[in-house]
Amino acid sequence: MLDSLDNDIVIHFASYLCSRELASLAVTCRRFGSSNTDGLSLMEDTAHQIICNSQEHEKEALPRMADQSYIELYSELEQYRGPRMFDQLIGQDISYIDNDKSHIKYNGERVVSAICNHVMRAGKHYATFTMDSNSTRMPGIIRPLPNWDKKGLTSFDPSDQGYFVELQKERTERWGDGNINFCGLLTEYSNSPGHCFWSR
Repeated sequence: MLDSLDNDIVIHFASYLCSRELASLAVTCRRFGSSNTDGLSLMEDTAHQIICNSQEHEKEALPRMADQSYIELYSELEQYRGPRMFDQLIGQDISYIDNDKSHIKYNGERVVSAICNHVMRAGKHYATFTMDSNSTRMPGIIRPLPNWDKKGLTSFDPSDQGYFVELQKERTERWGDGNINFCGLLTEYSNSPGHCFWSR
């Protein structure tokens, strides 16, 4: 039955799917996953049209990389539209609040890290931190670290030079020539404005 439907109709129906569902549909048959004369499959074309119809500030925040598929870019658009999720918690004394990955709590003295794997390339991004008295926090930006929560680390401080070699193993072509792994703001519960720093 799907073979008899016009491409525009298929794309219209597929535009209601999330990026994960588009990727799944692309592998079900050649018609959905094989490139057409424009070099895009039907599902890639669907994701491309979703991107084209997104808000202007969203398009500005998510410029497409040369090696990036439109379905991958659509996945980033979905993440951009939702709250930032801390996908990885590294260390002890850190946990989610009510199993919500956008809210974490920390009760302890050890160095811990909560990593949001959303790649921020442009635009404005926000996070709110509620601090107790006598507490120190170091919010910052770090390059993507897939599966670092599986390394069995009991603590992780990205500014520690001992992690340099390990962090460099995560290098991809998208890094360009830069070798800075992390930049952050050391904040304390006081009237101090904080201290900005970076680490390579």
